[in-house]
Amino acid sequence: MFTAPYTGELRATVLNDLSNAAKIARQAENIDFVMPFGLASDVDQELADLFRLKAIRAYCDKPNWVTATNYGNMKALIDIAAVSTGGYEHLKDHPTIGVYTEPVSPLVNSKEALQKLLLCAEYGIPVTYASGIMAGATGSAALVGTIALGNAEGLAGLVMYQLKRRSAPFIAN
Repeated sequence: MFTAPYTGELRATVLNDLSNAAKIARQAENIDFVMPFGLASDVDQELADLFRLKAIRAYCDKPNWVTATNYGNMKALIDIAAVSTGGYEHLKDHPTIGVYTEPVSPLVNSKEALQKLLLCAEYGIPVTYASGIMAGATGSAALVGTIALGNAEGLAGLVMYQLKRRSAPFIAN
């Protein structure tokens, strides 16, 4: 849910909210990249990833951090970034998108997550492969066990990513 800035109404986020946030981010000197702060409820959810990127890029030329629900959307996001930055080779040297994707805790690398991870490595797109552990549910209730599991999942993503393309940019968290 989102609190509308002019009315104070609590409502679902819409695409225009993301565009307005991108306009503000473009002007903010302390913001270096932009990521949608919500999921637009007023677009086809199968293509929502693409709508979000379009809404942000229309108003802000700073790098974008994105998510993708599937391989097809990930490929389309890369294609959009390549077209808007001068081609695939230029995108590899100067990536304008980064991708957040994740394994399924504990220690499951889903087909979808791996497809997106390896596609990003192929195109040199920075990725964070963030663990989504819930201590005591999908991971140990002990802090040390949760940290160990998170590190194992992140390192597994890093190894697979680097095996696909050595020196591809990866953000460990």
